[in-house]
Amino acid sequence: MKLTVSEVIEATGGRLIAGDKWRIINGVSTDSRTVKPGQLFIALTGERYDGHDFIYSAVTNGASAVMLSKDTADWDIPIIKVEDTLEALKRLAAYYRRMFHLTVIAITGSSGKTTTKEFIYAVLSQKYNVLKNRGNLNNQIGLPLTVFDMNPHHQYAVLEMGMSALGEIHDLADIARPHIGVITNIGLSHVEKLGDQQNILRAKLELFDFFGDNDVAVLNGDDPLLCTLHSVLPCRVLYFSTRGKGDIKVLNIRLYKNGYYCYTAVLPDGQREDIYLNIAGFHNVYNSLAAVLVGMEANVQLKQIKAGIESLYDTPQRLKMFEIYPDIQLIDDTYNANPDSMRAAIEVLCDLDSARKIAVLGDMLELGGMAETAHTELGHAVAQKGIDVLVTVGRMAHYIADGAEASGMDAHNIYRFNSNDDAISWLDEHITHGDAILIKGSHGMHMDEIVKYLQEHDEGAKNA
Repeated sequence: MKLTVSEVIEATGGRLIAGDKWRIINGVSTDSRTVKPGQLFIALTGERYDGHDFIYSAVTNGASAVMLSKDTADWDIPIIKVEDTLEALKRLAAYYRRMFHLTVIAITGSSGKTTTKEFIYAVLSQKYNVLKNRGNLNNQIGLPLTVFDMNPHHQYAVLEMGMSALGEIHDLADIARPHIGVITNIGLSHVEKLGDQQNILRAKLELFDFFGDNDVAVLNGDDPLLCTLHSVLPCRVLYFSTRGKGDIKVLNIRLYKNGYYCYTAVLPDGQREDIYLNIAGFHNVYNSLAAVLVGMEANVQLKQIKAGIESLYDTPQRLKMFEIYPDIQLIDDTYNANPDSMRAAIEVLCDLDSARKIAVLGDMLELGGMAETAHTELGHAVAQKGIDVLVTVGRMAHYIADGAEASGMDAHNIYRFNSNDDAISWLDEHITHGDAILIKGSHGMHMDEIVKYLQEHDEGAKNA
């Protein structure tokens, strides 16, 4: 990045209150701890922090300019004052994005966004120079910071977009101006704020607010809320499907090893390849198929698409599977949880070859008035899938236990706990050779504590 302070002022509508407007900045930071010499520090204000309190630290660490919205002490560097630093951050990102003529792929959906982003990045990287979000920097702050990483060598950018309210994806799409938009599914994430699935759909469809005839939507053709949009959207629509409803043929979907699927993909031009997933779960067939369609649109050969998809492996806290002593399979899916991802994880547990299947499930947060029903229905699914033992953690998770019992699961195999420590104590005493254990709950439930204990206990057992 090379922008003058004058360009920053033009982009944001700010006012220079000190310093040289021709000073060059070479990057943007919102974190005073990691700001680098030459960067612009933007003092954001949140519910629990105020970046204005850290301006001294940012300047000490080498910030070349500061953007703020409050009065501050005099500094011997350019100071730009704006009405709202978050809005200015987004405007500056939009200005910077317009400087590059690359193809942008945007991904959203209730679940599977990050994995789909990684699949698409892996596919496109077989042929092109590609930028992607770091980690899950997909919100009103994270996406602009990713945009600032763009450089003239990038041919594609793969940008995940998250939201918790109407209007947020509109803003992100305005910044990124994508050419291909992918929606993985429409579930119940953030229903507490949005009210119902129709509002969630409305929020996700903001992705296409700036699309035209030459742009492409890539949608889940098996999702009941997405499968009828081909005549509604202002662009060309491609569908991926495992039920014969997609724009590519998908044949012979099957397990090829414990928890992992493969399938045959056949493109319209006749290219055909067997693709073997190295990330567990049937739902990742869908996530990978989105990447196949994007690769096809980007003129990536199917052999390269296959290589990209097969290069992706399990990541920590996202259906990461490993074995602990003695011969116990553990699925760590503790990053987050909603009703759809819970069901997907239970399917993975069911796919494992094990003597006993144990589901350790915590509260699903941010479900609002649908929380009790969603947890109870998940309990029905646990019983219907034949899970051997259910362990619940948290107040709302008790409804999972109630639902499982109401659907016929033996009450002697259902255990209700209020804390991770209680669940750990039960697991410590009862897990045994041949078990497969799924651990999953919303991020705020900190169920990674259970995984960490079992891993450390595993090490202790091996070293005993």
